Parts: sequence; C-alpha cells; structure tokens
Amino acid sequence: MTENAENVVRLSPQQERALIELALVNSTARAAEAAGVSERTVQRWTQQPAFMAAFREKARQNSEHATGALRAAQLQAVNVLWEQLTDDSPAVKYRAASRLLEIGIQLREHDVDERLAELERVLTAQLVEQQAGGGRQ
Repeated sequence: MTENAENVVRLSPQQERALIELALVNSTARAAEAAGVSERTVQRWTQQPAFMAAFREKARQNSEHATGALRAAQLQAVNVLWEQLTDDSPAVKYRAASRLLEIGIQLREHDVDERLAELERVLTAQLVEQQAGGGRQ
C-alpha cells in the first residue's frame, strides 16, 4: 500500500488481485493464490484498516451490481408470470395469479416502509432543529 499527495491509500497490484478474489469468494487461501502471495500475507492485509475499507467498498460494489442484475431479472420473471395467466391449465393460471398478487403486496409494503422511514427522518431532523433552537417554536 502507498499513500499519494492527497492522502489517498493506493493498493498494490497484488493487493488489488487479492481484494477482488476475497470480495468474490471470501477465502484468504484463494485470495493469496490469485495475488501470488502467501495466505499469511493476505491475513496481515486484512488487519490493515485501509485494506479492509477497500474490501468493504469492493463488496458494496459487488452487491450493487448483483442488485441491478436481480432488478433486471425481476421484470423478465414478472413477464413470464403475466404470460402464464393465459395458460390453458387452471393450476398454472392460479399459481401465476397468486404469485403476482404476492409480489404486488410485497411492493406495497416496501413502499410504505420507505415512506415511513422518510417521515421518521424528517421528524427526527425537525426535533433536532427544535432542540438546537432551545425548544422555541
């Protein structure tokens, strides 16, 4: 690891390779193999705050990428269920309709949860602001 003029920590190419593998499979042995270093070296790197910060960021990026792929697949899955509503089999129609209704309810609940969380954030901010102003309204 090196630090540049802006105090930004740069990982070595070996650390980058280890980080990528570690974020994918969470195995120090596989990360060491990918980086061409000993497993003990990777274990030491995982004790360094800068390396672990980079690891968390890589894991977050991987998670965002996977979430995006799942969102794209959801639309295709809903389309499949929609098509099954016109199937000749009453059992297939029933399962598709039931699943679509379940998804709709889950989406509604998620929307309500997000709206409630936003209201809580706003109310908390207002309360903090009131307290900072000495409680005057």
